[in-house]
Amino acid sequence: MLVWNSANKLPNQLTSHDFLKTIAIVLMVIDHIGAYFYPDETWFRILGRLCVPIWFFLIGYARSRDISLKALVGALVLLGSAMVVGEHVLPISILVTLMIGRNFIDAWMGAGRRGGEALAGLFFILLLLYVPTSIVFEYGTIGFLFTVFGAMCRYRQDNEAHITAKYNREVFYFAAASFASFTMLQAAPMDYLSMVQLVSLSLGMVAVYQVLRRFHSGELPRITNALPGFVVQTIQFTGRRTLEIYVAHLLVIKALALYLYPDRFVFMQWDWTSEAVMKFIDTMILA
Repeated sequence: MLVWNSANKLPNQLTSHDFLKTIAIVLMVIDHIGAYFYPDETWFRILGRLCVPIWFFLIGYARSRDISLKALVGALVLLGSAMVVGEHVLPISILVTLMIGRNFIDAWMGAGRRGGEALAGLFFILLLLYVPTSIVFEYGTIGFLFTVFGAMCRYRQDNEAHITAKYNREVFYFAAASFASFTMLQAAPMDYLSMVQLVSLSLGMVAVYQVLRRFHSGELPRITNALPGFVVQTIQFTGRRTLEIYVAHLLVIKALALYLYPDRFVFMQWDWTSEAVMKFIDTMILA
């Protein structure tokens, strides 16, 4: 169902969602600063990549399956901004990818509910579709592996017997390994990680797993009362206005990049497809 805003009345207390989304926002901003202003500084991307499992996890973990019209408008705005600053039309924004995941996760989990072999088959299909879908929307179907993990965590917490907790760890680490491998193949700044950086990325993924597997939706009154009011309001803002922050900060970053780096970002000189994606496709075909 398409809705403009599917959120119910939000609680006055801080929630676990507020904290998790705030962490994802901070990591995301670090990633985009690195991508636009420090493309050769790999540490920005290593930290930033850790936000991706969180966003896809939250789609699978959520109970709502409504598709936000605000997200669709945001995706169109970002598409227009990419054309203005001379980027590429395809792949389109991760906002579209997340909407696809939200719409189809219940159907996909029909296979996941049947146990290990069906789950492995689902993962094989998602991996197989990654190369063609990565041309069309950001991260292709690889991110949906984390969406499956999010749905499994929700099912486990709801005590649905047909989803057993023993698969959760395997699902996440398979998703993380697949995501990291394809990311390093596709993104040039990630293809020359040092051993220290590779270990850091691996440890970061382990930390994300530990946070997500323990995640429970709920209010946090004790933490709310212990924190200063402005801190509470800031975390609530970043946790509850993620879509607006995502679109707004990218518009600002793109405008600054267009002004500061006219050799890299040329007004209205956009391409249909990302050069990095096409190089990745060529690499996969030649392999």
